[in-house]
Amino acid sequence: MAGKKSKKDAAASDELSIPAAVAEVAKAAVAARSVRPDPPEHDPDPAAEAAEKVPERSREEVQADIVAHRAELAAVLTELERRLDVPTRVKTSVGEIVSDPVQGARKHPKTVALAVAAAAGLVTGVVLLVRAIAK
Repeated sequence: MAGKKSKKDAAASDELSIPAAVAEVAKAAVAARSVRPDPPEHDPDPAAEAAEKVPERSREEVQADIVAHRAELAAVLTELERRLDVPTRVKTSVGEIVSDPVQGARKHPKTVALAVAAAAGLVTGVVLLVRAIAK
């Protein structure tokens, strides 16, 4: 049995020890760092590349583009102001519902549902208060 290797000895010879594995990884890292890519044939000038990519535009075209962007931003700003002005939106919705309840309810179903829930809560609170006082 001296000529045969045990299973433990065979497994140990196939595997690296932890220090040996760390050394192998360190050697591979050093070898990977030493490999450098080939330098480019010519170093491009970033300013020259940017100048090549930008199309030539006249002053009038640039000013027209600025005016168009300002108009677009003004429209977006106006829409944001309208959407964020909650008191005005509520007054408008309530006014439409009061003037024509059926059409207003169709146009603003969430507002009507919220109003019904608030009214139901108020009525429930009053009923519970009256019952508590009556006892």
